Amino acid sequence: MRVRASLLLACLALAGPAARSAPPERGGEDLIARVLAATAAPGGTTVLRPETRLGMVRMDSPEERARSLDYCKKNLQVPGYDASALIDALFEHNAAPVRLRLSSAPKDGYLVDHDGTYAAYFKTGGGGWAKLRRDHPGAGGMATVSIPVVDREQRLLLIYLGTQYDWLAGSGHLVVFRMEDGKLREVASLMMWIS
Repeated sequence: MRVRASLLLACLALAGPAARSAPPERGGEDLIARVLAATAAPGGTTVLRPETRLGMVRMDSPEERARSLDYCKKNLQVPGYDASALIDALFEHNAAPVRLRLSSAPKDGYLVDHDGTYAAYFKTGGGGWAKLRRDHPGAGGMATVSIPVVDREQRLLLIYLGTQYDWLAGSGHLVVFRMEDGKLREVASLMMWIS
């Protein structure tokens, strides 16, 4: 038995350190489209803001960014997986807003407000939620997403997804999806805010 254990240790020493997995990478707008389609409410249309954001985190404030990053690392629990590197990558790739080029896809349950039609309801004199609902009864809410990040080896995708349905009805989450057979399955979520 001792010979086998010694032989095993010698083989492990010769093999060198375990290979490190590839770092998480930035996902594209195709993944944003897949997330929006996968999370669309049946029969409604989500209006997507045309710029990415990481929720309400003030990325220009080092203190707030650090506090939010720490909160996410301590509280986002993905079964059997340390999400720290994925969270670091999410914050890194979302340091500044990005203007989306994503096209609207009503059949998949979302419209992108590229021309500001829906945002205008929330400017002074725009009428707010009540007027938006009268003019667009199928609009289910205003959503914001981040640039997603992906761990391709583990087939995991992390994205921020926040939706506001009314002045005091909304929430924002970091959501982890597993990519399986061309579909997304939510495996973990962390609430970042609620109203």
